[in-house]
Amino acid sequence: MSTPNPRRRRGAVLIAAALSMPLLATTVVPTAAAAGPAAPASVSDVLPAPRGLRATRDAAEPSTFVISWRAVPGDVHHYNVSVFSRGHDSVRMVGADTTSLKITGGDLSAIYRITVSSRDAAGAGTTSGPIWLWPAVASAPAQLKIVRDPGGTSMTATWGTPLRQGYTPVDHYEYTLTQLSRSAVVAEGTTTEGSLAIGDLDPQRQYVLKVRAVNQQGSGSTGVAVLGNDRPGAPPRATVTREESDPGTVVVSWVAPAYGGYAPIDHYEVFYGVGWLRASMSVPADQFTATVPLDSSRVGLVAVRACSAAGCGQLSTVTTVTAVVGVPTDQDTASTNPMVDVQEQDGTIRVEVNGVIGSTIRYPRLVVRILPTAENGGFTDTQWGQNGAQLLTFRTVPTGTYTVTVHGVTGSGSEVELARKLVIVGDAGLTVPADWKVVYGRATIGTNVVDMPNAGEHRVLSVRPRTSQDMVLTTTATLRYGWGYGIWFRAGLNANNKIDGYTFQYDPMFGNKFIIRIWNDGRECSVPLATSPFPRGFQENVAHLLTVVVQGDAVWATVDGAEMFRIDSLTRALSSVNCAGFKAPTGTGVGFRTWSTSSAVFENTTLS
Repeated sequence: MSTPNPRRRRGAVLIAAALSMPLLATTVVPTAAAAGPAAPASVSDVLPAPRGLRATRDAAEPSTFVISWRAVPGDVHHYNVSVFSRGHDSVRMVGADTTSLKITGGDLSAIYRITVSSRDAAGAGTTSGPIWLWPAVASAPAQLKIVRDPGGTSMTATWGTPLRQGYTPVDHYEYTLTQLSRSAVVAEGTTTEGSLAIGDLDPQRQYVLKVRAVNQQGSGSTGVAVLGNDRPGAPPRATVTREESDPGTVVVSWVAPAYGGYAPIDHYEVFYGVGWLRASMSVPADQFTATVPLDSSRVGLVAVRACSAAGCGQLSTVTTVTAVVGVPTDQDTASTNPMVDVQEQDGTIRVEVNGVIGSTIRYPRLVVRILPTAENGGFTDTQWGQNGAQLLTFRTVPTGTYTVTVHGVTGSGSEVELARKLVIVGDAGLTVPADWKVVYGRATIGTNVVDMPNAGEHRVLSVRPRTSQDMVLTTTATLRYGWGYGIWFRAGLNANNKIDGYTFQYDPMFGNKFIIRIWNDGRECSVPLATSPFPRGFQENVAHLLTVVVQGDAVWATVDGAEMFRIDSLTRALSSVNCAGFKAPTGTGVGFRTWSTSSAVFENTTLS
C-alpha cells in the first residue's frame, strides 16, 4: 500500500505558504440586539452598501483598530469586510447582526484599504466605497537627496518632513550609510535635523544611505538614496512583453538610470535567460528597447545595466517573464489555470494570482465566487478583488463542497472565467470503509484507502445510500504499474448484477490520454465519449489528485487541478459517437476500476 500524501488532511486541501502574510487576529463585535429571521428577499431586491464606514485605532495599542459601519436595512445574511494591504485582500465574513469588527496585531507601517459589502443569502449585495487607515508610524522622509563633493571623499544628504508623521509627531531620524561592495556600515546614528554630512569616503565605491523617521510608535518607512561612484547607477526595473504572435520573443524596455556616473553612458547591456541570466546583448546608448528570445513554456529572467568609459554599473532589479503555459507543481493548490492557486485550510479559502489586480489592460478587475457544488446548506459568496491585490482570503467558510471560480472583468463589465477549483472544507463527504463494496475481482478496503494491489480486472462501487444522480468525487490515485485505472461515476448495478455507468479513465495505453467511456451491462463501448491528452510534464506512476463533478447532464473533471474535461451534455456526447444500443446510465454511485496488468490505490476519497 502506498503512503498517504502528507500534504492532504482528511477531506480538505492543505495550504502552500507562497506569498502568505501573518494573519491578523479578529474579534466580531455584535450589535446590542439581533433581529429574528426575516423572510427571503425577492430577486428584485438589491441590498444597499453599508454606510458610515470608519476605522479607528486603539489609543493604548495602535496595532489594534476597529472597523464599524451602520446596519443595512433588508434581508442581510452576512457582511464581507475587506481589509487590503501589500497585495493581500483579506475578506472576513461576519453575521448580519454585526456592525463592527476588531482587528488586532496589525502592521503599524501598513496602509489598509477597507471596504464592507452587504450580502444576502444568495451572495448578492453592494460594496461600500473604500476608506483608508494610514500607518501609525511615519512615512519615509520626503525628497531625500544625496550628493558627493567634487573630490568624491565626502557627501551631504538633505530631506524633508515625512508627508505623514503617523499616530504621533516625529521625534528624530535614524540613518545608516553602507558601502555596497562589502555590505559594510560605515556610518550610523540619529539626528533631529533634516540634513547630515559624512566624510572619509572612497571615490570609487558606491554607498547607500537609509533614513527613517521615528515617533512614539517606532521607526517608520525607510527613505533610500544611492551615492554613485564613477560608473552609472542601475536602471529602474525593465518592463517586458511577450509578442502575441510569437510568445517566444520578448520585448524589453527600460529608462536611463537616475545617476549617470562621471562619464556619459555609451551603451547598455541586456541580460536574459531561463533559470539564470545566461546570455547578453549590447544596445546603443540612445536605444531603450531590445528584442530577446525566451522559451514561452518556461519562466524567464531579464536585467539591464548601463556602461560608460569608466565601466559598467550595477544590474537593474531582475524582471521575471511569466511562462505562457505551465504545469501546476502542487496538486493540492493548482486550479485550472496554472497562474492561479486556490487553497483551503481550516475554513479559510485563499486565492492567489500571479500578477496584480488592476495591472492588466484586458482584465483590470477580478471577481471570485464561492458556490456550493453539492448539498451544504446553500452558502455562497462573491468578492471583487481590490486593485493591487495578489492574494484574496475568505474567512470563515462553512463545512461543505464548493466550486471556486475566478473571473477576469473587462472594462465594459463582461466576465471571462480564468480559473476554477473544487474545494472541500472540513470533512465534507469523506468516505469510510462501509461505503465501498467489491463487485468484481479483489480489493483491500481500509480507512481512507481502496487498494487494488494485484493485476487484473477489479471493480469497486460505492454503497452509500444516495438519491441524487449529481455527485462530486475527489480521490488521490496512484498507478503502481500497468495499463491504467478508471473512476466510476453515475454508476450502479442493474437487474443482471452488472454495472451501468461512466468511467473517467487514466489510460497510458490509449495514446497517453484521459478518456471517458460509457458502460451498459458491465460492457464498455469501444469508442470513448471524449478524450484528453496528458498535461505537459505529466508523470505516470505517481499520486494524482482527481476530481469528477457531475451536475445534471454536465460533467467536469480535473487532474491535479488541470481541467481535463468540461462536457456540457453527456446526452449529446453519447449521440455523437458510435455506441449503438447504449443507454445513458442513471446510477447514483461512484467507484474504481483496474484491468489487465494494472495495480492502483485510491486514497482520501470524498463523495458529496
